[in-house]
Amino acid sequence: MTRILFRCDGNETTGLGHVSRCVGLAEAAAELGATPVFVGHFGTQARMLLSEAKIAVAPLDPRTGTADDAGVVSAFAAAVQASRVVVDGYAFGEGYLQRLALAPRAAPLFIVDDAAALRSYPAGSCILSPSARGESLHYSGEDLTILRGPHYLLLRRSLRTLRRARPLGTRLLVAVGAADPSGGTMRLVRALAALGPHVPVDVVLRGDAPGRDALARAVTALPQPTRVFGWLPHLAHRYADAFGCITTGGLTKYEARYLGLPVATVCQSSLESLDTEQMGPGEVTDLTSIVYGPEAELERAISEFVHAAVAVTHDPPPESWGDDPTLLAASVLVRGWPDFDFDHVHDAPTAPPF
Repeated sequence: MTRILFRCDGNETTGLGHVSRCVGLAEAAAELGATPVFVGHFGTQARMLLSEAKIAVAPLDPRTGTADDAGVVSAFAAAVQASRVVVDGYAFGEGYLQRLALAPRAAPLFIVDDAAALRSYPAGSCILSPSARGESLHYSGEDLTILRGPHYLLLRRSLRTLRRARPLGTRLLVAVGAADPSGGTMRLVRALAALGPHVPVDVVLRGDAPGRDALARAVTALPQPTRVFGWLPHLAHRYADAFGCITTGGLTKYEARYLGLPVATVCQSSLESLDTEQMGPGEVTDLTSIVYGPEAELERAISEFVHAAVAVTHDPPPESWGDDPTLLAASVLVRGWPDFDFDHVHDAPTAPPF
């Protein structure tokens, strides 16, 4: 049996991005016959996400990224006889990764890393850099296998299933981060209300997010029935109803494009902005520089995006992304990378509906 240990965190400090993409990888690995186990610091929402995906979870006491953390994870990997260890998080430095790599009975490391911030990576590791920036990043280390770009994109099984027969949606999805501390969601809703677009809108914003009550009042100004959702374990059902999506510059941007949705972004960090710039011409509409600027300019940009998105029935991502990039990444993980034959990757059994 191929058992794979995933080391990532999901809480108020780290957010849910690392857990979400690891869950997608774990689901695809399970389709290929592997058994995933997660270990880390998980908040309530991360635990809900993992429970919904029916993945085994082990808690972790030591502080993230410390020598004690590495020691406990190494011992746990040996105890469960893990064939591979997946590490995903910005807090795991060179020393941490080396401790995992050099531990007794150490399993090969599969490192999800879209920043290339370390001077060196453990010899023989596999590095997965699934963003558009992946092609331009440099990773140093001996005998590394590097998987670059969105054709190794990590997506939840619900989205991979939805892509096979996505219905033509009729709603505009606005999902600018579950918490959205900068208030971009409110700015977008006010702009949509001023324009009076003849389309219904779905808004996703966590129940305890700043300004949530004010947002609930603001959406009543929209001319069509608007739905406001709190935290969701995935957005598959919202994508299924959508004709276009306004979101952050992170994973949601890729999810929507993978499903053939026109996308406008409001980037939340310099890393997201750099990544958005690396996507091909016409892939996304970047609203970052104007969302907090003059209202008239924002209204004009949103109007142009909405009218263009309504006119497009399907806007497929580049062919290079492939039909199932997550399955390709999982195939490398499950089968091992030193002798992996990238030309002979077969479909996994059909995933259940989302």
